[in-house]
Amino acid sequence: VSADGRLGVGSMWHLQLGYFPSHLLGVVADVALSWRDNQVGATLFDNRYGLEAQLFPVAAGRLHAGVYAGAGLGGRFEDALPGGDDSGTLFSTGAQLQLDWTTHLAVTARTGVTAGYGELMREAAIGLAIY
Repeated sequence: VSADGRLGVGSMWHLQLGYFPSHLLGVVADVALSWRDNQVGATLFDNRYGLEAQLFPVAAGRLHAGVYAGAGLGGRFEDALPGGDDSGTLFSTGAQLQLDWTTHLAVTARTGVTAGYGELMREAAIGLAIY
């Protein structure tokens, strides 16, 4: 969400490093960087750092389904719009699917919400998980 309330879609780089004591439950450190152009052609940049718990209670062969919840700190910086910069605590939750490709590689899709910057943001991402 832009400083003036307009929604948009952009790119995201998401890195998680952590430990899974079992196939069901893991805790990861989370770094997320995202950006997009705003309505005046300037850049909106969002960075987030936190911890996340992941639970995968459903497994059907190579497909695993679960949920996640996390908390951390974030900062949003938007060029060329007054009031575009904000920072604070973030809380996120959602659902995710993983399809094992090999024993060390999976395709991951997730969708959820993040509360922060005084708003509720809907998010979706797809990418690779390397174990």
